[in-house]
Amino acid sequence: MRMFRNMRIMKKLMVSFFVVIALIGVILAVSIFELLEVSRLNARIADTRVPTAIESLHISRGVQATLAALRGYSISTSIVL
Repeated sequence: MRMFRNMRIMKKLMVSFFVVIALIGVILAVSIFELLEVSRLNARIADTRVPTAIESLHISRGVQATLAALRGYSISTSIVL
C-alpha cells in the first residue's frame, strides 16, 4: 500500500487502468467459456430431446387413430346373438 501512495498520479491512473482492462479480459474469457457451454448443451438437447418428442407425438397420433378406428368398428358392427 505504501508503494501505491508513493506513486505519481499518472502511474496510479495507468495501474488502475490496466487492472480494469485485466478484469474486463477475465470477465470476457469467462463469458465466452460459458457461452460455449450453453451452445454445447443446446446442441445436445436438439440432438436428443427433440427427436424423442417428435417420435412420442407420432406414437400418440397412432394410438389416437387406432382408438378412433376401433370406435368406428364397434359402432358400425351389429352384435348378432
